[in-house]
Amino acid sequence: MKFFKNIFKNKKQKKKLTRQNKIQTGIIVLIVCMVLGAVGFNSHRIKVKSQEYAVKEAELEAQIAEAKAEQEALEEQEEYMDTDAYKEEIAREQFGMVKEGEYILKEKASNE
Repeated sequence: MKFFKNIFKNKKQKKKLTRQNKIQTGIIVLIVCMVLGAVGFNSHRIKVKSQEYAVKEAELEAQIAEAKAEQEALEEQEEYMDTDAYKEEIAREQFGMVKEGEYILKEKASNE
């Protein structure tokens, strides 16, 4: 009879071990799924950030191009302002100056 009791104990222990193995395997699978989920979520978040940075980079590139164009225009204006033609234009328009031998013709104001 002892022999039969030992056999039954071993079967019970095997069932118990099998049940424990299933629980441990389930826990491991759950942990792996959680880790994969976290990695997937972070991967998606990084992808979205990357797209946002690409859009921002394009906007900044456009601003740089605009600033360069404005700088070129200002440099051209500065060069023009350094010429005699510009100085003459300002003297005529703002100060009413004329060259020798030139006359200024003005309209009479009509008083009605």
